[in-house]
Amino acid sequence: MLDNMTIESKMNYALKIADLDFSHEFEDLFKLASLCEEIEDLKLSGESVSSQLEEDFSRSIKLFYKKRGAFRSEVERFKLAKQLIMNIKDFG
Repeated sequence: MLDNMTIESKMNYALKIADLDFSHEFEDLFKLASLCEEIEDLKLSGESVSSQLEEDFSRSIKLFYKKRGAFRSEVERFKLAKQLIMNIKDFG
């Protein structure tokens, strides 16, 4: 299912998972890290999205990464996901 999604769809799906008010299961954290991995791979291959979606995605994923230790641990297993998150500039 996720393979056929556009980069925009993957980012929007990741934003839904990264909702801090949501109760996360391990599978959600794995899915989010996987999405970050796929999104970074698509970005490296030249795909892009609107600046607003990029900003929303970056802000939400970075905040989720900072607030959820279990997600940080999961990201360590995904090289490109970690690269994507580490390259996001802080928004304050």
